[in-house]
Amino acid sequence: MWWTWTDTILSTKTTAPQEIVEAISIASTELYSQYEDNEIKADEMYKWKILQVDGNVKSIWKDILDDMFVALEWDGLIFTIQCMLK
Repeated sequence: MWWTWTDTILSTKTTAPQEIVEAISIASTELYSQYEDNEIKADEMYKWKILQVDGNVKSIWKDILDDMFVALEWDGLIFTIQCMLK
């Protein structure tokens, strides 16, 4: 439990404040290129991180577990960059 003061009113909360994490900003074409060049290194840099990806949305859908995905276009014809939403 932690305590906060607002003017003269004391309030309590049962959860600790969450840490604010900066998003890594990258273009969808650059992200795809880095994974194409070296998947292991790109995973070390981006896997399980919060990313701000700049690109054009090709489609939005849900998988079989009802998790949302956004597919971003890149310069290729077949593949997309799939972004999971949590």
